[in-house]
Amino acid sequence: MEIYVTKWALTRGVFRVDAEPAPGDGQTMCFRLVYDEMGNVFSLPMYAHPGEWFTDEQAALAKAEEMRQREIRRLEEEIRLLREMQIEVVHAKAARFDGHSRAQVRDELLNA
Repeated sequence: MEIYVTKWALTRGVFRVDAEPAPGDGQTMCFRLVYDEMGNVFSLPMYAHPGEWFTDEQAALAKAEEMRQREIRRLEEEIRLLREMQIEVVHAKAARFDGHSRAQVRDELLNA
């Protein structure tokens, strides 16, 4: 069955692939992306879950556009927060390892 996979729409595009239902729920599709020149499968199976694949190209493109708009809104909000951010000088206190992990020491320094 031919499907359109949107899970990588914002990085690589919408993939049109041959797929079959994965064992289990019947809604997850299994497909392979790479074949050699003789048509032999040359990649591990990939899976697309409900909402990541469509049987209609227009529905897949509509989903990709929805994903794009959501990402644009997220990035605009991140840019707004960066513009409003006040950058401060943080004075780190001295810390001893005393058997603590580096993560614990880092947390002590940053939460001084």
